[in-house]
Amino acid sequence: IKLAQKKAQKYSTVPDMWSKCLLGHCYGLWFIYLPTFVKAESTKVRALHAAYEVLKHMETRKVVLPDEVCYRILMQLCGQYGQPVLAVRVLLEMKRAGITPNTITYGYYNK
Repeated sequence: IKLAQKKAQKYSTVPDMWSKCLLGHCYGLWFIYLPTFVKAESTKVRALHAAYEVLKHMETRKVVLPDEVCYRILMQLCGQYGQPVLAVRVLLEMKRAGITPNTITYGYYNK
């Protein structure tokens, strides 16, 4: 939360970055509800791949993410639904976005 507050404060003075920061928080909320979405879907793997495409789309649009939670949630779901290759892709996207995974995220990646 502190990291998200720092980023919000930093970007609040630049209108273009502020809008991307707010959009990042919206995406963050979507990813928080991703486990429920995947559970409700009949094709779990397709839902996971759709979430991965959302991450890639966010990266190309330079959306400012509040933290690494979006990546962590998707990695956790990849482990839960037997998608290790997708988990590797998520980790690579995370690193490409300049986000360093902490020990909790590495724990989900290594499961």
